[in-house]
Amino acid sequence: MYICLCHGINKKIVEQLQESGHCTVRQVQKQCQAGSSCGACLPDIRKLLKDKAPQEGS
Repeated sequence: MYICLCHGINKKIVEQLQESGHCTVRQVQKQCQAGSSCGACLPDIRKLLKDKAPQEGS
């Protein structure tokens, strides 16, 4: 599933970035440019990062 159509970034790329330590929208933008053009995908990126974040106490 594509997250950022402007830059062709899919869910897997965002997940891989998060696994490698890029856990904020700004860090993801810096690495792959997702969310840096029209911004329509920013809510999706935030949700994906939040949903995949390690839970406290785990």
